[in-house]
Amino acid sequence: MKKVLSIVLSIVMVLCMMPAMAFAGTSAVFTDDAAINHDAAVGTLVALGVFEGYPDGSFQPAKVVTRAEMAKTIATVLNGGEAPVLSASTTSYTDTKGHWAAPYIEYCTSLGIVEGVGAGAFAPDAPVTAEAAAKMILVAQGYNAAVEGMTGAQWASNTNVLANQNGYYAELKDIATDAGCAREHVAQMLFNVLGVKTVVQTKSVNKATGEVVISYDPNGAEMGSKYLDLVTSKAAMIDEITFADGKYTYKFDDATADVTLEADYTDLFGMEVVVLSVEGKAIALRAEKSS
Repeated sequence: MKKVLSIVLSIVMVLCMMPAMAFAGTSAVFTDDAAINHDAAVGTLVALGVFEGYPDGSFQPAKVVTRAEMAKTIATVLNGGEAPVLSASTTSYTDTKGHWAAPYIEYCTSLGIVEGVGAGAFAPDAPVTAEAAAKMILVAQGYNAAVEGMTGAQWASNTNVLANQNGYYAELKDIATDAGCAREHVAQMLFNVLGVKTVVQTKSVNKATGEVVISYDPNGAEMGSKYLDLVTSKAAMIDEITFADGKYTYKFDDATADVTLEADYTDLFGMEVVVLSVEGKAIALRAEKSS
């Protein structure tokens, strides 16, 4: 209890001595940092190369993501945090020829991650709903849309059930899944699945009937490690937390080195946490999920 109080008091004292500032996370490089509610998620996805800001220095966390932008985001995740260099000599949809995102849309279409909206159209500039974004990520995770009922009349409800089972909507309790999904909400969803295991599909054919049966191995590599070279390690945050020069330094109870980040993870004090690192550099922390 004394340590927790010392943390609070030291932070309050530092804030009293400093000019007003956005007391947020690794997204502090953006001019509109104060408007970002999911700063840890945004900061992590920016550090991983999945998201970036706008030329004016803003992030625009509330800006709704389009279907085209979501296709590029998924393609970037699958390409290790860098937008892949693609070309689209032909297009599968009547309204994507010449569109800037046509190569990403075709790439995701070939993997079954995206599909049209009917009448041969894709509607690339229409808002992507949270449940549509979740479906794309679930397919990227390894699920078969047809097998899981993520097609047809019940696609949305089946998608949301599977997304909830995988923790996609954690920290997004008030999200309207059938409404346009904001940039920071997409970032939070992707942040939530970094530690989720991919599922590996196995197809078998019944020789007598010709029926194709798809089964899953649920113990694939974690999404973050498989696609973004993310390394995770566990440690208990029980030592003091210091705040200076706009950054927090977190200490742990074992051999884990101190971690200094702009993100505020003081709510994890005393908990078992997961340290997320890329190329030996810690970029974020998250709570260890109870089994």
